[in-house]
Amino acid sequence: MAKKKQAAQSGPRVLFAASALKKALSFVSAAVNPNPIVPVLDNVKVYVKDDQATLTTSDLQQTMRIDVPCESFSIGADGELFLLPFDLFSKLVGQLGNQPMFVSIGRKDEAFAHRILTDQSTYKLVGEDPIDFPSGKNDNKGKAVNMILSGDDLADFHQGLISTGYSTTNDELRPATTAVCMRISNEGMKLASTNLMQLNRYIISSVNVESIEALLPKKFVLMLIKLIGEGVGDDLEITLTPLKAVVKMGNKTIEARLIDERFPDYENAIPVNNTLEMTVQKDEIVQAVNRVMLVANRTTLQIRLTWNVDVGLQIGAEDLDYSNEGIEVIPNYDYEGDPFEIGFNGKHLLSTLNHLQGDQIRFSFSTPNRAALLFGDNDQHTSVLMPALLNAYA
Repeated sequence: MAKKKQAAQSGPRVLFAASALKKALSFVSAAVNPNPIVPVLDNVKVYVKDDQATLTTSDLQQTMRIDVPCESFSIGADGELFLLPFDLFSKLVGQLGNQPMFVSIGRKDEAFAHRILTDQSTYKLVGEDPIDFPSGKNDNKGKAVNMILSGDDLADFHQGLISTGYSTTNDELRPATTAVCMRISNEGMKLASTNLMQLNRYIISSVNVESIEALLPKKFVLMLIKLIGEGVGDDLEITLTPLKAVVKMGNKTIEARLIDERFPDYENAIPVNNTLEMTVQKDEIVQAVNRVMLVANRTTLQIRLTWNVDVGLQIGAEDLDYSNEGIEVIPNYDYEGDPFEIGFNGKHLLSTLNHLQGDQIRFSFSTPNRAALLFGDNDQHTSVLMPALLNAYA
């Protein structure tokens, strides 16, 4: 039946396998803004040539592309380019099941009316002129740095993005804090992020290419984490220029504009002379903090950690507005020294603990009003957490 339908059609057309098309649309959906600044960006751009279709979406900051195998008919040597309304097309593909589907491409004299055909269905979707879709500017400023990550280096890079991507902000007035800083030098690659209360640094010493610093937007980092997580067995190709980053893995490509700001001098913010250390089981402290957060002040989210060799590690919180309070005691921990007390924002402490690898957490600190260092089992990852000033030290 599908063959009869396609035989009855004239002009350029493409036959897609529904499963491959669904996966492709799901991938590029991350770059589609439901309310784009430029209206044409609510379309997906499709370029067909030599039995391969390249689907592209963009929000002007990030661009995503994926190559999909197809069968093409009456497509010229230069290929065929057309736009489809992304939201409507993706919903339609999802509802049509797993049957093969033809896209009969409408030209300008047909008002870009494209027809979607299966054995039992026919739909007309009106697109826009493909020349209006932003093509992206070539970055000819400065030298490009290329690298290929695979194996352990790729696994470390993936973990580094996870370990730093969470401690960014959405503060448009401080663009640098919305990014993950990737700095490459003869010491290797360093990934860092900060929201001014938390700072994370992840070092991959085995990666050594030409020196460059790039501020990767948060949205791009999240896309990259997902791309690497799904691309089992593929190498990651990275190209960095002064203006943009392009990554490719298998048949998928993500491109992003870099943030043009100066990243804070985070190395000087990492304490080096902390004299006190404490080690505790990760699951015990995470569960205890989760429980005491229930009675913490909903505005400050402040919790209090007290180390006392005779009593144990005490974790407490109180909400004076509602006269609520709670204390958890963890008797099994490793600490030698005088009694010590420090306050933290509970939300920041929890996110830091949850992103440290391993079964144990090591705290390193000096005074209640100085930043604390937190480590898991992975010595490549350093977390810095600013304290919350307790009343006793205010």
